[in-house]
Amino acid sequence: MPKKGDALDELTAVNAIDHLSNATATINAASVAGIFSKDYIEALDVAGFLPLFTCVTSQLELITPQVSRGTSILINAAQFTIQNIQDGGDGMTVLVLEAV
Repeated sequence: MPKKGDALDELTAVNAIDHLSNATATINAASVAGIFSKDYIEALDVAGFLPLFTCVTSQLELITPQVSRGTSILINAAQFTIQNIQDGGDGMTVLVLEAV
């Protein structure tokens, strides 16, 4: 059952992606606009970059087969695999990626 504020969260997420998107991902032949970033991480004296793709949750829910861990994703001609899906509960989802 939709919660109070879900429609507002969806509208806010769509507007944010419309204004801030810098990439279009191809997931299971569907195009999804979003924000592609590579966050710097450091653990146990090892540094690297963690690729992330942030998009509108409802767009992911429309893709069939369902988006899940291990799903392939193409962004800017680079191939990635989804390692984790973080639904923020605010209409936005962050896909944690790994380069193939």
